[in-house]
Amino acid sequence: MVWEQVSRDAYRVADLERDDAVVVDAGANIGLFTLLAAVRHPHGRVVAIEPVTQLAEATAANLALHGAAAQTSVRCHAVGARQEVASFDFAPFYAALSSRHRAERASIVRRFVLAVRMLLPGLSERNGLDLERAKAWINECLREETIEAKVETLSAVLAEEGLDRVDLLKVDVEGSELEVLAGIDAADWERIDRLAIEVNDVDGRLERIVAELTARGFHALVEDDESASRAVPQRIAVVHGSRRPLAERRPLEPPHLRTEEDLASGADVIFEEVAARLEATDAPCGEVRVALAGAPHRAAEAAFLEQLTASLAELLGVAGLEVAHGWATGGIVRSDERP
Repeated sequence: MVWEQVSRDAYRVADLERDDAVVVDAGANIGLFTLLAAVRHPHGRVVAIEPVTQLAEATAANLALHGAAAQTSVRCHAVGARQEVASFDFAPFYAALSSRHRAERASIVRRFVLAVRMLLPGLSERNGLDLERAKAWINECLREETIEAKVETLSAVLAEEGLDRVDLLKVDVEGSELEVLAGIDAADWERIDRLAIEVNDVDGRLERIVAELTARGFHALVEDDESASRAVPQRIAVVHGSRRPLAERRPLEPPHLRTEEDLASGADVIFEEVAARLEATDAPCGEVRVALAGAPHRAAEAAFLEQLTASLAELLGVAGLEVAHGWATGGIVRSDERP
């Protein structure tokens, strides 16, 4: 999700020119896009909408951690064609696939679960895990639960939040795209300048959404998500609707998050956490892995890892540690002396 929304800029937040941009994030998940929009437009307003309580709470926590809570609203409900209560399938291990459309998501979920279970034996062997215990843990993680959530129309949200314009409406609702659009009153369509809608192309949905936007006076541009489309049986694309034709993509400058200013203190925090865990257990520590989402800031990242590896080498009692890159945008701090 970091690659999709930050590195790739799937929803083209870089095209927002107003410093006081108003953004509505329908389907916020843990708030990555909400946070990205907020830190890029510090004088703007962002409204995040997420029906799963755990995810809405994570969104609020992420915004607070980066000092963006004051300019954002987090609403715990879904958006749809009418006000109602609906059932959603939710699995904490792959929360991004939570949806009220079970049949549509079933094939994607099956592929995801199959991939995890195929990888598990090799991972267990390499890391010295008991395979049966690992299977039981994974099965618990993959367990889905049904939750009930309130559904509001987008027009109701705009009225309650007092928004007289929306510079960007981002929609990522796992199959409910048409329902979200159906919940926009005619007068409110005029308030929206741009939309970015992730579409799973089932039963001609992509063509219907493009036709809807065109009929409403928007210029429609379709950008395929080729990596996602290779992993699932249907086409996945982002439909951009804009009152003016979108220009060529701009180079995306990485956002400056508060955590990047605190990398040195972050190394101390990680070191203290590892030390506390080692003191609480007799198990040997073979590897310490640190995922870093701020890959564009290579100088800060290098300084962070240098400090962390020196501290961990002393803690583990080894001559030195090596840093291995290549796992997503992260670094792996790895001991050269495996127990």
